[in-house]
Amino acid sequence: MLAHTAGQQGRVAAHTICGEDMKYDESKDSGVIFTRPEAAFVGLSLDQAKAKGIDAVEVKAPMSIDAKAMITNETHGMIKIVADKNTHRIVGVHYLADHADTLIGEGVMMVAGEMTLEQVAQAIHPHPTQTELFGELARRLLSRLRRSAKKKTKVA
Repeated sequence: MLAHTAGQQGRVAAHTICGEDMKYDESKDSGVIFTRPEAAFVGLSLDQAKAKGIDAVEVKAPMSIDAKAMITNETHGMIKIVADKNTHRIVGVHYLADHADTLIGEGVMMVAGEMTLEQVAQAIHPHPTQTELFGELARRLLSRLRRSAKKKTKVA
C-alpha cells in the first residue's frame, strides 16, 4: 500500500548520501485503499493537524451533490479538505469515492504545492467532473472563514 512512500524515502536517502538537502515529509504523504468505494488521503486529518499545533478547519461534502457522480451513478462517499485557518494553506485532502485513486492526485498537488484555499477556489475546474468539488469546497470554507472573522470583528 505504501510503495510510493518507500520510493520517496529511498530517493531522500540517495540524495542525502550525495550531500543534497532532501527530506521526507510525512505530513505530505498519501495513500489509497482499494475498496468500493475507494478511500484516498493526502496530508493531515483535522486531528493530526491540531496535534501539530495548526489551527485547522475542515469542510466536507457528500459525493451525491456532484453532477458527474450523479451522471455515472457513483454517488456514495464524500470529500474533505483540511486547511490552516490562519494561512488558508491546504494541509489535507480525504476522499471516499469511486475513482478516488485518480482523483486524489489533485489533492496531492494541493498539499505538496502548499496551495491555499484562494488558489483552489479561483482555479477553473471543468464541469461536470468530480474534481470540481475541490473548488466548491474551497469556496465554501473561505465563505465560512469570512463570516467567522466578521463575527469576531463585531464582538471586539
